[in-house]
Amino acid sequence: MNLVWLGPIAIYAIVTAFTPGPNNMMLLASGTNFGFRRTVPHMLGITAGVFLLQMALGLGLGEIFKLLPWLYLILRIASLLYLLYLAYKIATSGTPSGGEDKPRSKPMTFFGATAFQVINPKLIIVSIGFLSAYLPANPPFEKLLAGVLVNTIVGYLSTVAWAGLGVVVNKFLQQPRAIRVFNWTMAILLVASMVPVIFEG
Repeated sequence: MNLVWLGPIAIYAIVTAFTPGPNNMMLLASGTNFGFRRTVPHMLGITAGVFLLQMALGLGLGEIFKLLPWLYLILRIASLLYLLYLAYKIATSGTPSGGEDKPRSKPMTFFGATAFQVINPKLIIVSIGFLSAYLPANPPFEKLLAGVLVNTIVGYLSTVAWAGLGVVVNKFLQQPRAIRVFNWTMAILLVASMVPVIFEG
């Protein structure tokens, strides 16, 4: 198989995976509040969710959104409600390990992070864009798998970068007041990161 065609897919994946979005905002907050090691299940859950969703869309699930456009509206509403809940959890999560207050929340689990990808409108839009722009209709399974794996690997590197950035940020937020301000800021940015997708026409 000629692998040159995977180059543009990698570039697309880098642009879409590393830019701020719900997953990256949550990873930044998790890396800051819980450290890198405790964020690993969250990172792996996102990676697994991206892979499973894109494979499902590539195998024909995307046609459902064409046949039932109202389904996407339901997903957007469900995603907004869940993001508001996550934003609340981040805003009230307390201080990182070692601070004066004990954290009042736990990092997202592998299965929680995987399940979130199913209702993540940004990921669905990005995935459909990737599949329609870089793969033929009804692509051969091996070609679909190769393209999705490139997206998945780049996406995993993005989770490492954002969680790692959170660890760096933690070094500058040793005071309880500073971490509370940071958590509230992350909560607001988490919701704001989805506003263009949630309320698009």
